[in-house]
Amino acid sequence: MTTIAKREPDATMAGMVRLARLADAHQSEIRAALEAVLDRLERIESKVSTTPHQPQEGTRKC
Repeated sequence: MTTIAKREPDATMAGMVRLARLADAHQSEIRAALEAVLDRLERIESKVSTTPHQPQEGTRKC
């Protein structure tokens, strides 16, 4: 326990509660962003798997 926590336990607890609420808020935002990215990747994957391969112009054949 830090010196400040020993002297000001109520203030320390209030700070931890604020930090926990902030983390919860950001967790929701991060989860929403990751779900949007996952949805986008799934759409791209479905397009790639259903589109026949077309060689790009200017690429060499091995």
